[in-house]
Amino acid sequence: MEAAVVVNGFKESERMYGIRYRKLIADGDSSVYKKFLEARPYKKSTVEKIECKNHFLRNFCKKIREIATKKQAGKLENRILLQNNFLRMGKGIVSAIQFRRKNKDNDNDLRNDILNSVYHVFGLSQVRLNN
Repeated sequence: MEAAVVVNGFKESERMYGIRYRKLIADGDSSVYKKFLEARPYKKSTVEKIECKNHFLRNFCKKIREIATKKQAGKLENRILLQNNFLRMGKGIVSAIQFRRKNKDNDNDLRNDILNSVYHVFGLSQVRLNN
């Protein structure tokens, strides 16, 4: 239902206002975007999905909490450590997003910062940096 509404809105924007959107803000694990791509509201162009900071952080924290609660994810002491530090990791990611936005750096730098955030929180910053 939600995907149909989004697709219809994009189609109507072209018909009613003569505009085409180039980007769609969506959830990181959005099934809406998958259905959106299948429907192709603009036949000759593809709309890029971007993920807002709030969606990203919500999904990140959710995944970390899932890992921390699953026995298969490793030793209990490590999972407890992860559970106790997921907010610090989130704060590090928010700081990286703000820094990269302010400095107008490219997405790859932000991606590396996000991947490195886990290593920074646990004092292992030399392990992953610049790899």
